[in-house]
Amino acid sequence: AAIVLIFWIKDRKSDFVWVSLTLSSIFFFLAFSMGRRATDFWAIFALLLSAIILSGLRRRYAGYLWAAAAFIFVFMVIRHSYNYAGYAKEPAGGEDQLKTVSLWLRDYGEPGKIVFHTSWDSFPMLFFWNPNNYYINGQDPIFEYAYDPGLYFENLFIALSGKPYTCRAIPCLKENSVDLYTALSRDFKADYVLIELRRNAGLNDNLSADSRFQKIFQKENEVIYKIVGLRF
Repeated sequence: AAIVLIFWIKDRKSDFVWVSLTLSSIFFFLAFSMGRRATDFWAIFALLLSAIILSGLRRRYAGYLWAAAAFIFVFMVIRHSYNYAGYAKEPAGGEDQLKTVSLWLRDYGEPGKIVFHTSWDSFPMLFFWNPNNYYINGQDPIFEYAYDPGLYFENLFIALSGKPYTCRAIPCLKENSVDLYTALSRDFKADYVLIELRRNAGLNDNLSADSRFQKIFQKENEVIYKIVGLRF
């Protein structure tokens, strides 16, 4: 409906600019406050807004606009090439990602036990190398939210906050929190916690300082803790 409105007023430049600016601003705010998926919609209206503004400037500042466009293009090519090179050098990449830690858990862990991990995109590798255990999540987190919003937020804060506690709702404050041991053992029923250090170094620090989590495996990027405290 918003796009239809945009093109319906395309011949009235003033209205076009204001509507595009309003919609672009709304989706820009949503992209950073609620979900990155709104970035796609922000880009559409930002592009339309840029087009109408640049069309009014092209005659007077054509040379400057072409120079700016060329600079941005070159900058983006260099930036993305650098980022791609960094991804290629990351540890535990490729088809053997998480192979060592998964095979160790398969051979030395208890089959049928629940393994907590923070990153849902690690599930395919974990399950491929070790189908003997259960894993907390393996699909887009929206399905976890649909199943239980409380567990979704607990998992989210464990993954991102780096704090020794987590919460079942926003905002996550000390007074409405539960400690990591309670959340992992009672709410997630986990027996093992698998941590990828490049993603969750803070979580590793918190568990290593708690005697109820016993470190049973470690290599360059992965750590496994077994929950050994009194279970709920």
